[in-house]
Amino acid sequence: MITFGILTILLIIAISLIFVKNNYYLIIYASLFSFAAACLYFVNAAPDLALAEVAIGCAFIPLIFTITIMRQNTFTVVFFSKEGDQAYCDPDILIEFMAIAEDFCSQYQLKLKYVTHPTQYEPTVRGIFRLGNTDLVANYFEETRILTVWGNMRNKLIPALSSAFTNHAHIRFEEMGGDWVEE
Repeated sequence: MITFGILTILLIIAISLIFVKNNYYLIIYASLFSFAAACLYFVNAAPDLALAEVAIGCAFIPLIFTITIMRQNTFTVVFFSKEGDQAYCDPDILIEFMAIAEDFCSQYQLKLKYVTHPTQYEPTVRGIFRLGNTDLVANYFEETRILTVWGNMRNKLIPALSSAFTNHAHIRFEEMGGDWVEE
């Protein structure tokens, strides 16, 4: 009878997991599922499995998911600069770019973070994405009046952002794979 009750609870939690939209509630439900599974193991004379399920499914995995979700809420753009610490860009193009980025971040409920990165050389993308959680790298080329933006394709939202740049003459978007280097 106890086993049937626990199985019913597992089924209800599993169905609830399908319909949850909030990531934090998803973590809570997954933890509850693991706890119910641990109870089922314990009732069926497998205390070693129950202990492992509680340690991994109720503590370790939710902690990792929570840390991951907390890091997801910031969208970081790195601007290269050749002139001191300030990144230079044509103001009209910069306003256009910032409007696109702000609309994108508000649509996906992200905090937009701009970082300037001074360089004394032509920038390459290799290594910049290792500075932290960088999603876009931007560099303005004065000769052509084009703002080139490279997207970190590890971020699954970048393809949606790239389509926003297609109708802009002075902004060029390029995809960036693993260790791609601009030549």
